[in-house]
Amino acid sequence: MTPIAQLAIIQVGIPLLLILLNAVVPASSWWALGLRALLLATGLAWLILGGTWLYPPWWTPFVLVVLALASFVRPVLRLSRRGTTRRRGWRWSETTIVALLVVAVVALLVVPAAAGRSQPPGAVDIAEPLDPGAYYVTSGGSRSAVNRHLLTSDSDQWRGQRRGVDLVKVDGLGRRAHGMAPADPAAYYIYGAPVISPCVGTVAETRADLPDHRVPDTDSDNPAGNYVLVSCGDYEVLLAHLQHESVVVRAGDHVEIGVPLGKVGNSGDAAEPHLHIHAQRRSPDPAKPFAGDPLWLTIDGHFPVRNRLLRL
Repeated sequence: MTPIAQLAIIQVGIPLLLILLNAVVPASSWWALGLRALLLATGLAWLILGGTWLYPPWWTPFVLVVLALASFVRPVLRLSRRGTTRRRGWRWSETTIVALLVVAVVALLVVPAAAGRSQPPGAVDIAEPLDPGAYYVTSGGSRSAVNRHLLTSDSDQWRGQRRGVDLVKVDGLGRRAHGMAPADPAAYYIYGAPVISPCVGTVAETRADLPDHRVPDTDSDNPAGNYVLVSCGDYEVLLAHLQHESVVVRAGDHVEIGVPLGKVGNSGDAAEPHLHIHAQRRSPDPAKPFAGDPLWLTIDGHFPVRNRLLRL
């Protein structure tokens, strides 16, 4: 099963099942129905804040909200007409079970996802790294619940990416590709998009010889794939997973904001085409160029958090 299919089951299949059960299974009491509403509300809040919406698109959880509201019509009418219909012991059991589920969802899912949307102090602000368009943040934020890069070990040679951001391009309908998970990287809207310098600086390192692999293959031996590392004064910015032989700058080149660097590809440890970007202090070890102290970043003043749509 592909990662996209797994996400669809977790983020769409399970919520739809819960919504259906809420509609067809009578609530034992008004308290139980209220707690059901709270459970669905907190679950949908997590989907909006922390879900990864590659397929179906980012607006899907809002459709689920509408369906969830509709699912309460029948239970409300039933309780209004008939009142509580089950034994007192079952009413207390249902209320207790749902209440515990609400606490678990809030504590384990909603709170970390919501906390990850807060911008930490000291972020460096960079200019737009891509041409104008709508870009969806698949990974970004200040907690691991919304930013998988924070799971990188602090002692790893790739520690500079711990506060990184991943971007995909979406069309007017919120789709990021032609189809659900096409194998051809060229089917993704961001593939081939021009990558431009987000700062004034000097090109520190580049690589352009790695192939673009098919989706969902990855190259874990070369996590960054083809890349450009730009020194922006007292910090560096890495733009990674670029297209094979698309890099048009070399180490030592001076770049201004907006100068073309290359094109988005699907090289390195990328399950599908996207632009990885992160800021870091210069690595103390030249043999490990991505091991610098990670820095938070904003793009034109906007903190990129998972599920945020950036219109660059």
